[in-house]
Order: sequence, then structure tokens, then C-alpha cells
Amino acid sequence: MKKYLKEKLREFLIPQEKLVVLTYHQASPQFDEKLNGQYIWTPIDFLERQLDFLKNNFQITGLMDGVSKLRKGELKET
Repeated sequence: MKKYLKEKLREFLIPQEKLVVLTYHQASPQFDEKLNGQYIWTPIDFLERQLDFLKNNFQITGLMDGVSKLRKGELKET
């Protein structure tokens, strides 16, 4: 039962066959208060871990290709 609930939760939280657009701002190795906004800065090592996870668990596509698939009805709208 626990495995079933975990899978259902995953299906609910992780979009399938949908276009999800991610943006990252101010990625750099160290925070610099003169250059980076406190709430939008992304450490490079964190960005790399996230991109590795996304690459290993999702189909990655370019924005134009994703929009084209959405317009053709190949992806679900949210």
C-alpha cells in the first residue's frame, strides 16, 4: 500500500507529457551581495545537481521544440 501511495503521489506531483519551463537566474560559484539578489541567486553546484537530476529523469527539449509540440497537441496544456 505504501509503495502504491508513493507512486500515485509521484504521478500527481511530477507532470507527464506536459511542457514545463524552468529558468535559473544569477548562477555563480559564490554569492556576491553587490551582484546577486539574495532570493534569486543559484549556487553552481546546486544548479549542476538539479540539471543532472532533470537529465536523468525527464526528457529535456529546447523551448521552441516544446512550444511546437504543445501547438501540435503532442503535449497536454496545464
